[in-house]
Amino acid sequence: MSFSNYSLAMKVFSGKDKTFKALQSLVLSMSKVVKNSGKVSFFGKDKGKEAIEDFCKRLVEIKFAIHSDYNISFTQSDDNKIIDIMVTELDKFKQCFPNWNDAYDFAAQFFTEERDFALKILA
Repeated sequence: MSFSNYSLAMKVFSGKDKTFKALQSLVLSMSKVVKNSGKVSFFGKDKGKEAIEDFCKRLVEIKFAIHSDYNISFTQSDDNKIIDIMVTELDKFKQCFPNWNDAYDFAAQFFTEERDFALKILA
């Protein structure tokens, strides 16, 4: 069993408070995508679609957090660069909080195989 390392997280994400908070939401939303993929509620609501919509919303939130914490202006911004920073920060987050394996596996697949889709979401 892996344990969370909050003291390491505070050091690693020092000065990047918005990115850290956005990563927490992003990881949770990725976990929900994996958990709810292909599921339908008792009343016929598509749980997977809801989870994907929330994930897309969290991607946009982390884009703005990275812009803020890294002082990147929107005019000089390149969404590929934002995704690269996001993946790097997600790797750091994984070192601090290794318990979200399903979310990290989803991220690894999504940001490599579905990078074009991620770029469309961030555009």
